[in-house]
Formats: sequence, structure tokens, C-alpha cells
Amino acid sequence: MKVAIVLDPKYPELDQLVNEMPIWAVDSVSNRTTAKRLWEIHGSADAHQGITLFKVADERDAEANCIRIIGQVDLHHGIHSSGSEVSMMRVIGVEPSPAIQKEMKAYGFVMFDATSEGFIAQAPLQSSAPPLQSADPSH
Repeated sequence: MKVAIVLDPKYPELDQLVNEMPIWAVDSVSNRTTAKRLWEIHGSADAHQGITLFKVADERDAEANCIRIIGQVDLHHGIHSSGSEVSMMRVIGVEPSPAIQKEMKAYGFVMFDATSEGFIAQAPLQSSAPPLQSADPSH
């Protein structure tokens, strides 16, 4: 499962992003306007699609807002809600600071790749397949 966290209060590409993955976006005037239009078209959000807005005390404190919302995103889109683990979070509007990485590591994210808009956090792929056996009998 892939999920986006949008910390930019005026992110112009919510329309395109919502077609790729569920979104959690800062509740701002701009993001709310877009979200209302998307709710009219697609209905309300669920574990697999749509846009959810979340309230923040300070739109400019992207780091604190990111740290505060990670657990809710995991709760609403993780194994207990969607049936699969969140394997990737696309975070828009903040860089992967040490504090953000520490919080994300608590939810299994171990790889952090910077992007022009923020970063992508990835958890190791979970595989139900048994480990591969070596073809060499001496191993």
C-alpha cells in the first residue's frame, strides 16, 4: 500500500496525486477547496483511496505535523484497515529530518529518498514466499 502525506498547505497537484494513492493533507483553505471537489466526484476517503484532511496548529511547522500524523496514516491504511502494510509513504512539503526518520523507523520505514517536493519513505518488502534455497549443495 502506498500513501501520500501532503504538508504543503497550497499543494497544486492533489487532483493528480489522488489517482495514484490515498492522501492525507494538511487542512488549509486551498487543500480543503480541492478536497471538497474530489469528495463530490469520488466520495469520501477509505483505506484504499481518496483524500483525508488533518488539522494542524501551525501550517508552517511541517516537521512536527509530519511526525504527528504518521501513526494515524499507519492506523488507517496499514494492515488492520487495508489488509496490507503501508510499504511506501510519499511525503510532500518537508525533508526527511532525523526526527522524522526516527518516527518513521518506528513504523518500519528504513529507506528515505529525497525528491524535489520532499521525500519517499519505504519499508522492506514483506514476502510470503519461503527463502530461496541455494542450488549449490555445499551451501
